[in-house]
Amino acid sequence: MHLAHPLGVKAFTYRRVKNDLRDSADLADLLRMGRLPEAWIAPAEVRELRELTRYRQKLVSLRTSCKDQVHGVLAKLGVPVTCSDIFGAAGSAWLDGLGLPQPYAGKVLSLRQLTGELTTEITMLSAVIADLLAGHRGYQVIQQLPGMGPVLAAVITAEIGEVTRFRNAGQLCSWAGLPLSWEDRACRGLFGARRAFCAACRRILRRRLSSLMSRAGEGAGLGARSRGGAVRRRAGAAARSWWRALLR
Repeated sequence: MHLAHPLGVKAFTYRRVKNDLRDSADLADLLRMGRLPEAWIAPAEVRELRELTRYRQKLVSLRTSCKDQVHGVLAKLGVPVTCSDIFGAAGSAWLDGLGLPQPYAGKVLSLRQLTGELTTEITMLSAVIADLLAGHRGYQVIQQLPGMGPVLAAVITAEIGEVTRFRNAGQLCSWAGLPLSWEDRACRGLFGARRAFCAACRRILRRRLSSLMSRAGEGAGLGARSRGGAVRRRAGAAARSWWRALLR
């Protein structure tokens, strides 16, 4: 079975005559000449791992939305937040003693209950994913890199699948939409358009780079555009270390 990459056969859409017969004939000619752009078909175990990691990301996004809504209710009522984490032990006790009027009190209570249920599911999924990747070499290698934890390592492992399908670090960086170096003009910015890499994973990588720069004191006093450029420059060096470590 051969799976044609849609970007590689995009030129078919510009023909004046377009039908199934012409499409199948052109695909057969490309396959016969060895020029058919093929997409990688992930095996069943990789698809199952992706299902778990992507579902966990969705639950985390829902939990974040619930927490944001609680903060929104407090801001709407003009209640100053005096706790660093209103969903921790001290924060929960503080919320219980606010005595909010209805319907705001009911909404906050419902959102807090949803947050707790989502946290339980997220914790369970994290344990299942960790068990599946317990003996995975790439999963262990990624966690040894700066700024990489078990959650991000699991997402990257699931999205890459079999790293051996890439011949070198340049191919892996190009597929991921990350520049191998700052001089790589094929990747304009940290997020190249039409990349096959998981969009959520790219956002996580960008936040991780920004966090690492903040801890190191880099980019202090820079504006948004200047800091974005600094993140992209840092991405070049980080991408080289990340991807080359995976391909060893």
